[in-house]
Amino acid sequence: MGANTMLKYAGESKENCLLEAIAALSCPFDIHLCILNISKPQNKVVDFMLLQNSIRLLQRNKEMYEGLAHIDVEKALQASSHYEFDEFFSRRAMGFTSPEHLYHTVSCAEDLKHITVPVFALNALSDPVIPYFSRREDCLPYSDFKTNPKLILVVSRHGGHLGWFTGIMKPKRVRIRQWYPYPAVEFLDYHLHTHPKP
Repeated sequence: MGANTMLKYAGESKENCLLEAIAALSCPFDIHLCILNISKPQNKVVDFMLLQNSIRLLQRNKEMYEGLAHIDVEKALQASSHYEFDEFFSRRAMGFTSPEHLYHTVSCAEDLKHITVPVFALNALSDPVIPYFSRREDCLPYSDFKTNPKLILVVSRHGGHLGWFTGIMKPKRVRIRQWYPYPAVEFLDYHLHTHPKP
């Protein structure tokens, strides 16, 4: 969600954006489409993992919300999907009329055309969170990237959600090596150091 939040901020801020450049990795440009996607049977593991993270956060902070008439903390803690959690907790805590209203409002898709700082976005077609529909633009907003010269979109065939694994590093301890830091850092270095904003 961090990539979506940064791009939304940049689009809403327009020329007043305080960021000089953005690297957005595995950005869920349309939250509603992503929630629908993780609700599919083949993506239930992803839905479960996201749901468990949300439940853990609420469990740690539930005393802040107990006693508020419009929020049913216990129902949220018993939610069986991320959509249910958003219905019982997220949308109510933030004052939205429905989960769909929340998703539409917090998604960055409508704000991309207003971004005035350089953006490098990296997504993978194999991402289980972000849906890719062949010959459709619903999930990856190709048209916005084509029309806004400040935006670069790189789409790889493989990589999953924040994956892009390239191997295992040894010798002292096993560490997984990922590819995405290289293009992201190169892009940011170019804009922040080599060609900084005047």
